Amino acid sequence: VKIDGFGEKMAAFENSIEFNSSQLLDIITKLDDLTKKYDEVLRKQEALEKENDQLKKINKSLEEKQDANENRSRLENIEIREFPETRGEDVVNIVTIIGRAIGVENINEGDIQVAHRVDLMNKDRGGKHRPIIVHMGSRYIRNKWLQKYRDFRRAKSSGKLSAKDISNSLPDSAVYLNEHITVKRKLLLKEAKTFAREKNIKFVWVKDGFILMKKNENDHRVQKISTADELEKYKRNF
Repeated sequence: VKIDGFGEKMAAFENSIEFNSSQLLDIITKLDDLTKKYDEVLRKQEALEKENDQLKKINKSLEEKQDANENRSRLENIEIREFPETRGEDVVNIVTIIGRAIGVENINEGDIQVAHRVDLMNKDRGGKHRPIIVHMGSRYIRNKWLQKYRDFRRAKSSGKLSAKDISNSLPDSAVYLNEHITVKRKLLLKEAKTFAREKNIKFVWVKDGFILMKKNENDHRVQKISTADELEKYKRNF
């Protein structure tokens, strides 16, 4: 039986298959090229992310070292907060009077090296007085003043040092004496106190620029914290 045009149709069909095969091969080649380019982009992205992580770690380490150095430079300092501010005041004399009020005896020349007001970070102070920063003659002298302040507060029924304790002409408002720690440590201290309230941790305090935490009177372990990572580790293990 003779089929008219069969040969031509088969030839056309074969040509079509060859054409489609060529197109498919071209598509596969292009997809392979795209896959290689995509893999290369991924490798570069991973390398950049790794480099970025390393830079973040280096930057974090530098910030922590800078903060530690800044805290060490403040080990002889006291920060006095909320003492009423008056025009033309003698800040060194104010500090001397505060020292006598809390029971510091024999305030010698050189015990108070420098004393001055510093501006608050928030320009809108909301009526708050600028803190006084005092650079003492030594860390021993600073610690003696802070201990006298704590003893004074314990002896008072109100548990506070009032501006009125320093001068009868001043209001009965609380005045605070603390170690002069960095802003970073202050924020860390605030976070530590928040965690302490949540977990009923009784004691949180600052000693020589370090934040110390102790669960209660019976706990012999005192946690020493100076960085956000150390606080996070303490939280995880609590």
